[in-house]
Amino acid sequence: MWAIDRERLLELLYLPFRASGEKPSLVRISRAHISGVSYLNIGEAGLQLLRDISETGMKVRVRTTLNPGFSELSDEGRALCDPSTFNEQNEIARCFTKMGVTPTFSCTPYLEGNVPKRGEHLAWAESSAVLYSNSVIGAWTNKESGIGALAAALIGATSRTGVHVPSGRDPGLRVEYEGDVNDEVTAGALGYAAGEASGDRIPSVRSKGLLARDRTIEFLAAFGTSGAAPMVVIEGMPPSIGKHPRKELKRTTLSKRDITGVLERFETGNPPEAVLIGCPHLARISAQELSELRNRRSNLPVYVFTSRRTKARLAQSGLLERLRKDGVTVVADACVMWCGLRTLGYRSVVTNSVKGAHYLRNQMHIDAGLEPLRELTRGLT
Repeated sequence: MWAIDRERLLELLYLPFRASGEKPSLVRISRAHISGVSYLNIGEAGLQLLRDISETGMKVRVRTTLNPGFSELSDEGRALCDPSTFNEQNEIARCFTKMGVTPTFSCTPYLEGNVPKRGEHLAWAESSAVLYSNSVIGAWTNKESGIGALAAALIGATSRTGVHVPSGRDPGLRVEYEGDVNDEVTAGALGYAAGEASGDRIPSVRSKGLLARDRTIEFLAAFGTSGAAPMVVIEGMPPSIGKHPRKELKRTTLSKRDITGVLERFETGNPPEAVLIGCPHLARISAQELSELRNRRSNLPVYVFTSRRTKARLAQSGLLERLRKDGVTVVADACVMWCGLRTLGYRSVVTNSVKGAHYLRNQMHIDAGLEPLRELTRGLT
């Protein structure tokens, strides 16, 4: 058993100051969001650490929510996951609940479940949520580790460093793309290319078509996959940035060839066996998206990943059953990194998420191609 107490947690929060030599300083937070929830990622060692912390009796001090896990925690989910993994995922949920964490199992807390306000200091660990909160809402959060976000939630504060400091929110690079961003896949490819170009620098990005919500979400999710910066200054959005004078920024121009190059990395010669939608989670399924899903002309099975709250709303409205009859399975509590893909034996899938395709290929070893939602529902067979 690990010896976990308040002093050990504070040591975690003071780690960023060891390298810089600065005097440790904390900032109070109003919300936390924890990643490292999936048994696929943390394994038995991570689960044992959560057991040890939960047995101390410590409780979170702020509103704290959870990222998706590896399985839907329901009878339906149990049927699509091997028993051992399902039970371990369920125990992870129990450990967090014992600490007072709200088991939302969603990667889009900024849309429902834990919505921050402009200027709030947070300790969030899901990269896409961190980027959306800083870049669109104007909240303040570093890209925490899962254990770092949990420590901050238990203490009620986090390290006053990075983008918690006004000077840490200034852009260090200007990224320009003159092409059009007409769909969420192009937005994701642009985000992936911009992340690679930016590294750990916050970029100021100018591009037409990024302000539509679905494109903004996919752009930032893909940016967080390839880049390390916790924030993007998107022209046309008013995030809370630093008050220091703007210096002349180095410019990087991305071309259509750069976008094509990203998309070519995800080309597959294998026909897809299923369609995966919802990375990040489709926390609010629009009327248009529902129509496209229900009236699709594809014969492939479709899996939509969302929060348990959204799935409950669909069930109450009768839409969940209608979608099921149309060959659409709605999965809650998990993301596209879902144990059901292994149970069902899929080797090749197609998705509209660059982030999702990246992790499906690199962690699940499933061949994942890319198509925008409108194409996924028009005739893939």
